[in-house]
Amino acid sequence: MRYAIERYFGGRDGEVADLVLSIQNGEAGLTLTVDEQPDLLDIKASYDRGGFWVATLDGKIVGTIGLLRYAKRGALKKFFVAKDHKGGGI
Repeated sequence: MRYAIERYFGGRDGEVADLVLSIQNGEAGLTLTVDEQPDLLDIKASYDRGGFWVATLDGKIVGTIGLLRYAKRGALKKFFVAKDHKGGGI
């Protein structure tokens, strides 16, 4: 499998949110909603001072990671990989 890692500039927020929520709720057993994670409602604006990247396979988003900047520091957020792709080289 050949994955592509791409900087995310918007347009697929729903697909990103679906992946994140499926992992949070389905795999981790949480009960989170997209409304509780406002960064998922407008990813481009939320991560404009850091960045957001997606891993894709055949055009489907299978992984995500975001970077938020805080002064001279940063915080990684939304680091998720679809279950079928963990350990696959993303």
